[in-house]
Amino acid sequence: MKTYTTRNEAIQDIIVNSINAGEANATEYDIDAIAEQVIDSDVIDGEYVFFQKVDEDTFWTIVENNIR
Repeated sequence: MKTYTTRNEAIQDIIVNSINAGEANATEYDIDAIAEQVIDSDVIDGEYVFFQKVDEDTFWTIVENNIR
């Protein structure tokens, strides 16, 4: 599991970069709504971290459901 030290870092890498890697543009999606559904946080080895909490298929379903 890849972890991130900030929520914004997780949003950028997990959501924005994934959307922009295809033919879509992240500005066409409700990034905050997607983040609420796909990013979680926890304390691991004494550090507060953020990570993707859903599998890839679920991720893309959530993205598709949050187009503006």
